Amino acid sequence: MGESAGSAAVSALAVSPLTKELLHGAITMSGSANAGWAIHRLQGSSPQWDMVNIADYIRCNKLIADQDLDDVLALLPQSERSRVQAADFHAFRSSQRACNLQEHIPDCLNHGGPMSAPELLSCFRNELNFSENPLFWRALAAELGVSKMVVDGELIVESGIEMIKQGARVPMMTGVARKEWAHKKPSFYQFYRYSNLSRSQVEESVRKIVENAFAETLSHRISNSTIDLISNATFLRYIQAKTRIFYLKIFFYIFKDLDIDYEMPAVVARLQDLESDVEFVAPCQSEVEAYALNGVPVFAYSFDYVPKGSVIEDDRRFYSMFGNAPVGLKRKDQHLKSQRLEAFHGLDHAFIFTQGYSSNFHIEPFSRRDKTMSRLLTKMIANFVTTGDPSTGNFTWASNTNESLFYTSLDLPPKIVRGAIHSPSPSFWNDEVQMLAKYQLADAVSRANEQAASELTWEERMQLRAYKRAWYALWVFVFAIAVIIWLIIVCAVCHWSRTHSDKAYDNIVIER
Repeated sequence: MGESAGSAAVSALAVSPLTKELLHGAITMSGSANAGWAIHRLQGSSPQWDMVNIADYIRCNKLIADQDLDDVLALLPQSERSRVQAADFHAFRSSQRACNLQEHIPDCLNHGGPMSAPELLSCFRNELNFSENPLFWRALAAELGVSKMVVDGELIVESGIEMIKQGARVPMMTGVARKEWAHKKPSFYQFYRYSNLSRSQVEESVRKIVENAFAETLSHRISNSTIDLISNATFLRYIQAKTRIFYLKIFFYIFKDLDIDYEMPAVVARLQDLESDVEFVAPCQSEVEAYALNGVPVFAYSFDYVPKGSVIEDDRRFYSMFGNAPVGLKRKDQHLKSQRLEAFHGLDHAFIFTQGYSSNFHIEPFSRRDKTMSRLLTKMIANFVTTGDPSTGNFTWASNTNESLFYTSLDLPPKIVRGAIHSPSPSFWNDEVQMLAKYQLADAVSRANEQAASELTWEERMQLRAYKRAWYALWVFVFAIAVIIWLIIVCAVCHWSRTHSDKAYDNIVIER
């Protein structure tokens, strides 16, 4: 049983050849080995958490972004933050060349020469102590993101849906929250002001999600033109989707199409839907269908229950203006008239083995209704563990088959919903977009240019665009300077010609 990254690990272990006859069931909550963030798939490339890449950060061959460093330092008191920053700067300028919030560089990596994989592994095991450099590892985690499992040919023999189809053999209970990323803040999408956005900003955000989330599910690189095509289709579906409302006036239906505006809260809500479907819903549904295809019992659900009380997120940070005193932050999520609270990633944890607590948030108050949901969910999980069927005395849970798909909406009361989870979103990503991902330019020259451009990451392309803008700005500046110089020369010549003109003759006599 696992949740999020743990759920992806359980999903992979359930189909691994090394776990045959060791498992009798699996429970995965909000995570699948079929997701792009779970297993490294891109052939011919190294994972971000590869030992060689980590060694480059330790040796200061690569520097962690300032924003990631600032996020880590914000968790420290002002005095400690100043000490770390001063020590880091001093060490980086000295012969030790420590950097990236490190206390020191291990001796085995300090010589800077190339090392083989066994040598790196021995160095990491013997001289790297995570507890000695907690700030460095936090900053590195912010820099590199979630670490992925790798195909080693033994524990994990393959990646993608083929791995699930070949190894599905034990009953599974799996599902997602109603809106997985509903708790994601606007700052994650680089939106820091409550204001209207431009269409180009929204298109760039959609493209970034497609490139960073969907492209990770493929085992091959796709060209920029293919990413543009998928991004356009995604933009039309999630951002410009029209809602049809009808009003009954006397005997006529008047249909009115409502386009989404570009107000920040509305855009963030659509981007949350988009990212939730790519990273959780579509992978979960494809895994359900793979189990059903093999004739293995699989019980799918969508956690839709939302407490009527407030969901309070607790956080403690340090700010320069408050000195060494930590500032407690509380973020309260509740139902509003303009925005309905939906079940998000990890909310179901608050109803298993606890009284409304999960990670860094809690439910207040934890009402009798919430306790009823807690008893129901715990009972379903316990029944699946003991009997292989999560059904209760008052509710029969339908298992998916190759002919018919069902999922259970976990709410009060629970209900069976026919079809795919959160349909039709899984079909869009598992069928339509997968077909678009096979698109390539027909022109050989264009393909070559696209292949060269596709080697760059999104961050590298952003830097390249910045360099291009700086280059254009430089030429504009040079042109402006040239114009100013020519104007100065023209003015000087005109002024000189006026001041040095020949004087009028005074020796000419005119007789009348």
